Amino acid sequence: MDFFRPEVIEELDYYVYMLLDPRNGKTFYIGKGKGNRVFDHVRGTPSKRSEADSEKIQRIGEILARGLTPMHVIHRHGMTEDVALEVEASLIDYVWNELANQISGVRSNDYGPATTEELHERYGLEEWERGANDTLLLIKVRQETVDERGGIYQATRWSWYLNPNNAQSRDYVLSIVYGVCKGVFRNCKWSEAGPRRYEFVGEEVPKGDPVYERYVNKRVPKEYVSKRGAANPILYAP
Repeated sequence: MDFFRPEVIEELDYYVYMLLDPRNGKTFYIGKGKGNRVFDHVRGTPSKRSEADSEKIQRIGEILARGLTPMHVIHRHGMTEDVALEVEASLIDYVWNELANQISGVRSNDYGPATTEELHERYGLEEWERGANDTLLLIKVRQETVDERGGIYQATRWSWYLNPNNAQSRDYVLSIVYGVCKGVFRNCKWSEAGPRRYEFVGEEVPKGDPVYERYVNKRVPKEYVSKRGAANPILYAP
């Protein structure tokens, strides 16, 4: 099947769904939606993030080429949109490395998986207070990315879907790992790194510098965590 009847849609409300590869039964994509959203990927309905969904699209193409169709599973239904977002994020966090999702779940970088020790350390830190004249670009990265790329600078500098003019106008780029600033960079020069994606080359602010002491190893203020668009890995302040 590739659609729900109206009476079914009314009962489902918001739901969280999974796309499974029929060749091995494994989940390769998790999303949330309403109505017939679960079927849009196979039907080829354009996505607002189509440039970020290439791995998912490739997987679907491979399945269809074999004369098969991805399996559609509704994991949980009958929810409000806010609840569906949280359920989606939790599932994505749990199996992140196995998915074709290019975007993590909502607020995953702030409230995603962490050890008890990490949480104790994180919430014991004071929040940073933005310098009166500082204009900031906050980039959220995962610790796994820091480990894979060999450091906070390489994990932060590339490659992002953003407006390069807005990014270039900021005094500092702050690297945020699970709600805590782990590095700050200045004199950043942005350039294209791929279709609609950009990277920067900059100078890491050293320990002892007033800017370093102002931000590094301090928590992102709640006003930025809760603001509209906070799920995006890119945030501007002010």
